[in-house]
Amino acid sequence: MLKGIISVKQGEAFIVPRPQMKQQIDYLDSCEDLLRYGDRLLWLPLGNAKILEGEEYTGRPALIVGKGPSLDHLRKDMIPSDFVVFACNESIQKVLSLDLPNPIMYCQYDKTVKYMTEDVTKIIVSIECLSVYRYRENCFVLNHMKPAPVGKLASLAAQKLGIKDIVLVGFDGAFGGSCDYAETLSLKTGKNKERFKRQGEDIIKALGDTNYEHVTLSKGQSVTFSYNTRQSQDSPQEQYEDVDCLPEVDYKDTSDSASETVVSPTENMPDHLDN
Repeated sequence: MLKGIISVKQGEAFIVPRPQMKQQIDYLDSCEDLLRYGDRLLWLPLGNAKILEGEEYTGRPALIVGKGPSLDHLRKDMIPSDFVVFACNESIQKVLSLDLPNPIMYCQYDKTVKYMTEDVTKIIVSIECLSVYRYRENCFVLNHMKPAPVGKLASLAAQKLGIKDIVLVGFDGAFGGSCDYAETLSLKTGKNKERFKRQGEDIIKALGDTNYEHVTLSKGQSVTFSYNTRQSQDSPQEQYEDVDCLPEVDYKDTSDSASETVVSPTENMPDHLDN
């Protein structure tokens, strides 16, 4: 390895301390087993993980599943077999219980999640939690600097895989509905309406020019998901004004985030490298 490259915590990351060290930067950029952390001077080993790319699901629709109360009423018969299902965080427990024949993508950006499974088509993670999941065989990383909230991560991942028609369910709070979590998940109820509101706006921006629809489910409701609506009636763009004027928000705790500039092996290091 070239002089000037700093190995941190027995190869858990590599740092170039100064942007002027072009030779060292070019060398690390050329290493196929390393992934650069955005435009920072920090590179992380990929392990068994692969960078998410390709458009293998072009022409197929996606169902992105969140953790809101609508999740309690999600049934197998609602989901056509051509849908690719993206389960966000703990919603994967409900999705797997449905015994779907569909491709299932488990999306995760939280390194402290207590539930984990490999019984899915792909595990798709953000670069922030790569160190936790990179030794799983079916792990793919989305190389995007600010994927939070996880609904945004799933939306970006779906587009990366060639999907342009998207239905969202279980994002009740983000789209102006209940801020509770699904009862089946036994999670602490989230009541921060402003936080959910900003998450919805962030997801909408991430969806870009896709065809998307948000669906709210209730007990006994009979519905089969489709994807022919640009926006549903409860879109945050219709409920909230001045969406574009709101500040960008990082929904992860600051303790789990890398700093904007890495200058030394001991200063401003991401906490997740401790794992």
